[in-house]
Amino acid sequence: MHYEVDIFAVGEESKSGDAISMRFGNFVNDPSDQTIVVIDGGFKDSGKALVKRIQQDYGSNYIDLIISSHPDNDHVSGLHVLLEELEVGELWMHRPWNMSQEVKRLATENRSLTTLGLSSKLKKSLESAYDLEQLALKKGVKVSDPFQGRSEFGGVLHVLGPSRDFYCSLVGNFERSNVTSIPQSLKRLISELWHVDELVEPDPEAVSPRNNSSTIILARFEDTHFLFTGDAGVRALEEAVNYADQQGYDIASDVNFIQVPHHGSKRNLGPSILNRLVGSISQQGAAGGKVAFISAAPNCPKHPSPRVKNALIRRGVNVASTCGDNHCYKSSEVPTRSGWGPVSYDEFIFSYEEE
Repeated sequence: MHYEVDIFAVGEESKSGDAISMRFGNFVNDPSDQTIVVIDGGFKDSGKALVKRIQQDYGSNYIDLIISSHPDNDHVSGLHVLLEELEVGELWMHRPWNMSQEVKRLATENRSLTTLGLSSKLKKSLESAYDLEQLALKKGVKVSDPFQGRSEFGGVLHVLGPSRDFYCSLVGNFERSNVTSIPQSLKRLISELWHVDELVEPDPEAVSPRNNSSTIILARFEDTHFLFTGDAGVRALEEAVNYADQQGYDIASDVNFIQVPHHGSKRNLGPSILNRLVGSISQQGAAGGKVAFISAAPNCPKHPSPRVKNALIRRGVNVASTCGDNHCYKSSEVPTRSGWGPVSYDEFIFSYEEE
């Protein structure tokens, strides 16, 4: 099977985003034998770039599947452009406005939930996602909610998270942003040693419920596997890894490429979940074949976090940050496109400033 996964450079300065397109099949020998999938669309300009890529490089006006990982604008805005300008077969997105009864049931079982009952206020906060669903339905596109163990596509894409119950437990608190906040402070110098993680376990509530609702997807192109994580935090990632373990799938051993969640934020990852996702700390200089890619805007002051990059590198992972450059990962038979050069990897940073 041929495959091509494109990670688009999204955003500027403090505004990072995610936009990923891929195709798989036998398209090198037969251009018509390809399945095209888009995961998130970044901002509106990113959507325009995706349309151009699919039309010019994939030679198609048709997308088999669009996946909206979660309803933040830096992920969903560009998807409107795709639905408006291209033909689409299917849309995966979570629609909390259809889950009122389940949220109410969980609210009675768990006092930490807000008994919103999916109020008009919540619908307003999810307006862009709601409009996306309405546009898809207007165009006759099949819309379904991706949940753990219930959703797969073409025998290649498999949803590892969230489970339906976990998602509903989050929806009740979608109105909340991060519970914890980091006060502004002066920058301080951080010095790191190879065998000591400066990345610490984040607060369990460091990631908002909306980000933790991100769809986590495993893509298996024969012997090469990708894990897409959206903006998921530790709670969501743990649930996905636990499910994979139950299915007899070892993410740390079997995944070759992994998306670092939320543009490399230190709130989304800690040493324990990294050990389960990519493996434990390795000998210095003993880089393996695994790649972690980070979508982050150039000159962004907080993303990606050096702590996160170093934690990955010390575990033998090659780290690639977009920071203004598009990245393409492909099977060996697929020719390299002009303007999409080889991906360069970040180096371990022994000393850096951090707020």
